[in-house]
Amino acid sequence: SYNDSTINTLNFTQSGTTISRTVANKLQDFVSVKDFGAVGDGSTNDTAAFQAAIATGKTVLVPKGNPYYKITDTLTMSNSHQGLIGDKGLSEIWLVLATNVNKPAIAVVAPTPPNNATVEYVFIENLYIKLKRDINGTPTDKVPNYNHVLTEDLAGIVVSGNASLRDHAVQNTRLENIRLGNF
Repeated sequence: SYNDSTINTLNFTQSGTTISRTVANKLQDFVSVKDFGAVGDGSTNDTAAFQAAIATGKTVLVPKGNPYYKITDTLTMSNSHQGLIGDKGLSEIWLVLATNVNKPAIAVVAPTPPNNATVEYVFIENLYIKLKRDINGTPTDKVPNYNHVLTEDLAGIVVSGNASLRDHAVQNTRLENIRLGNF
């Protein structure tokens, strides 16, 4: 157990380097959804914890859940140079929705006016994102009846700028090692 003044004076040196940093500085490089209360037990709604971690603007780690993280709304990313990174074995996020509701699990979007900004260099990787329907309190694999016209609310991940405003763009987004189920 350490107090703040102690943690700010402890140093950390990465193996193979000669650069020394304080432990407090090292711990601020990124955040974990677990730092914000995500449980990942498949029954706790972890939406607020994910959004709070994303709101920091830092890279967000998503360790494997046991068995998965349950969210009930779209996770919105609108900060440049931010990532959402799961475990190499694919951390699972289940978007659990009512039967008549469709929405994406993750949206990378430009900020709304008057914030004139381009969102760029966002990366999402190592995630298995699955849509589940809440039937009487139990998530099931029942998927929507898709029609031949694809819309954003039927996608697992949406990357979208504002088409009418050039200064509200999203560019250079990387999706890597993503698996989508039931979208």
